[in-house]
Amino acid sequence: MKIVDSELEIKNIINVYKGNIPPSNVVCKSRYSDCFVFVLTGEAEYFFGGKQKTAKAGDIIYLANHSKYEIKITDDNYTFYFVDFFFENESKAVFENEIYSSKSFSVLENRFKELYDLWRLGNFAEKIYCKSVIYQIYYQVVRSSLNAYVTKANRQKIEKIIEYISENIQNSELSVATLGEMCGSSEVHFRRLFNQIYHISPIKFISNLRIKKAKELLTTTPIKISEISKICGFENQYYFAKKFKADTHLTPTEYRATYYMK
Repeated sequence: MKIVDSELEIKNIINVYKGNIPPSNVVCKSRYSDCFVFVLTGEAEYFFGGKQKTAKAGDIIYLANHSKYEIKITDDNYTFYFVDFFFENESKAVFENEIYSSKSFSVLENRFKELYDLWRLGNFAEKIYCKSVIYQIYYQVVRSSLNAYVTKANRQKIEKIIEYISENIQNSELSVATLGEMCGSSEVHFRRLFNQIYHISPIKFISNLRIKKAKELLTTTPIKISEISKICGFENQYYFAKKFKADTHLTPTEYRATYYMK
């Protein structure tokens, strides 16, 4: 399991360090914690999961608790920040080591530097704040995964699906499985591809589009709420009212009374 496929809590921080490793081979038979490494300069070869991957400046390496790996360093200028910590892992899930590339070098460098500087102060308050900084780093890791390269062909497929959804929003039976079939892929792959491009799940995208359409109709037309429910593809008026209030904190009737454009 990849950490980018889960919403994980950070339990505690063990250490934050800045340093370098001279040309050498490093073998780890079992890590003692989870770890994020941010490469500042140089590069190194990492071997895990039977694969060889290159980590270069700007990359974040996630090394999982209890994992095995090997590092081959030939660059005499391999410098980095790293933070040892623990994810909450009550399910005992086995996480995968991975290298994540990001275009936000300066942002990540600043986050790791902030983390390093705060940790060195050693104060209780600063150490609490350090957790929030690791969450920001975790966020960047997830975003870099979602922004992974998507081929032009796949992007065009999803754009056609978006058009189809917009034109058929009134269809209450729109399903991710059906959309996946239209895209020529499995439901799981379709969800992942949709997320990569739009940074939102297809279910949430459809829901947001329906609520947006409902807001428009509620504020610009006198159409009955029961009819708006059908036009926007909700199964029934009760479900529409429940979903609308969950998203806006107002019932459709309250929303119309507040925002209707006479």
